[in-house]
Amino acid sequence: MRPLFIGQAPGPGAKSFDERALGGRCGARLALLAGLPNVSALLDIVDTRNVFDAFPGRAERKGDRFPHAEARPRAQTILAEERDREVIVFVGLAVAAAFAFTEPPCVWRRIAIPRRALGVVPHPSGVNTWYNDPANVDIARRFLREAVKAFAP
Repeated sequence: MRPLFIGQAPGPGAKSFDERALGGRCGARLALLAGLPNVSALLDIVDTRNVFDAFPGRAERKGDRFPHAEARPRAQTILAEERDREVIVFVGLAVAAAFAFTEPPCVWRRIAIPRRALGVVPHPSGVNTWYNDPANVDIARRFLREAVKAFAP
């Protein structure tokens, strides 16, 4: 079974809510970090979905709104639907929090029953300064390459 990457929501520029989750700029950045040539290559080897089906709007200060109270029940539904998924990557700390995942970025938590590896990569948008540190970029690169290694061409 392919890894599952879970994002927040379609971006504000998404033409249709039927578009593939993480199919835009954020997915392209994840693909490059994972050692893949483009977002299409990433989407060929991972499954994706978003917590929300519609863009929730801009935040007051920077970035996008993420309604945590609404995200938690949706996260539980996703986990139930994906109960057999062995590798799940939460894209963004807000997404991870909705799933009650509290591990630090780019660290795997392995669970025996159900057999599962979970991890979070910081959101790859331009407003996230975590990626400004080259050491963090190397950490994300290793983590994402491990996440896709069995499926990469």
